[in-house]
Amino acid sequence: THRTAALYMRGARLNPGDPDKELAWVDHKQLAFLISLPDKPADLVLTLHVPEWIPRQSFTLDINGKKLEQRFEIWPAKPFWQEVVIDVPRQLNREGNDFVSLHFESLAQSPEAPSLRAAVLLQSITVQ
Repeated sequence: THRTAALYMRGARLNPGDPDKELAWVDHKQLAFLISLPDKPADLVLTLHVPEWIPRQSFTLDINGKKLEQRFEIWPAKPFWQEVVIDVPRQLNREGNDFVSLHFESLAQSPEAPSLRAAVLLQSITVQ
């Protein structure tokens, strides 16, 4: 929500007019945020939607400046929301907040909203 993410996230269209809204368009090629990762191996879980006007999307991920080798790919699909589970090696974590940066391959223009260019729709980011 805007209330919890505004200070810790860049690259998403957070809505200050509706601060409890739990969705945000990623409207830049980079989504960056701070999150506290545990002092053990963990999974970073992203819940995303790729609308039909984006044929395919891929992204890479950096944690605290270290790029993960894996490229993640998602497509428009059903169910609406897709979970991307990313194994975070313990050696990438640091004490305090960790800086996570997703680098999307492309932005696409919405046919219904000319002012919207987006990479994906973001519902949540969690650590398991």
